[in-house]
Amino acid sequence: SKLYIREIPLPVHTKFIEQNSKLIQSLTEKSDSAVPFEETFGLKIKPSSVRFRSLSKKVSLPFSTTNLSECQIPIKDFECLDKEFSDQINNIFIVENEMVYLTFPKVPNSICIWGHGYTVNSLNNVEWFNSKRIYYFGDLDEHGFDILSSYRRFYPNIQSFCMDDKTWNKYQEFAVEGKKLDGNKIPENLTIDEKAVFTILHNSLKNRIEQERISVE
Repeated sequence: SKLYIREIPLPVHTKFIEQNSKLIQSLTEKSDSAVPFEETFGLKIKPSSVRFRSLSKKVSLPFSTTNLSECQIPIKDFECLDKEFSDQINNIFIVENEMVYLTFPKVPNSICIWGHGYTVNSLNNVEWFNSKRIYYFGDLDEHGFDILSSYRRFYPNIQSFCMDDKTWNKYQEFAVEGKKLDGNKIPENLTIDEKAVFTILHNSLKNRIEQERISVE
């Protein structure tokens, strides 16, 4: 139909297809399809977007004559931002949690991107990233390191910060029990130091520190 899933005029609540997509697909001849549900059945896929903010007065967001501090645009548009904008940027900070994103301190010639968990992996084709310093800060848990690992497939030089043993030890009072990765796997593409912290987390009962627990200072 080339409609969005929630646009389909069916006499059920709008989330019905999304919540039952695996079951619906299993009842069709395309039950083994490896492509997304929407693509399999001729539906529109919602465009992914990226939310980012300037951390410096010298970095003006390129959509207004006023001094915008933050915006959210489709990733396809973000990939094609003009060189005049990208040339202002030296550092890109990607953080997982929205509150950390909103309170991230000022840094010259820098922007901050809300990674929003695994959705950060949709930022896998931004060519102008290759000439920048990229930093990632996720939760101190197994999934945080897994996200870092998967992102490093696209940008091998990305650096983690506040995900080391010093931070883990300093904020132990905030450690809680978190989910482990399926299959007890160790993520690829981690540095020796990152693997050491991951191993500590993996062997701990309280194995998660949410990144918003770590002070801005």
